[in-house]
Amino acid sequence: TWARTDSEKVEVFAKHLANVFQPLASEISYDEENTIKSYLKSPYQMSLPVKQIKLTE
Repeated sequence: TWARTDSEKVEVFAKHLANVFQPLASEISYDEENTIKSYLKSPYQMSLPVKQIKLTE
């Protein structure tokens, strides 16, 4: 079928993008993925504070 109106074109294009851009299947277990996500969300508690700088530097 042909999309004639702009709204039909938008719908067809949106469906195309949804079909083309699919996430890849995970190669790690669910537990490992959650461990990685929680690590990445944790604050950097061991990082030293940033040194103050002068505007003339």
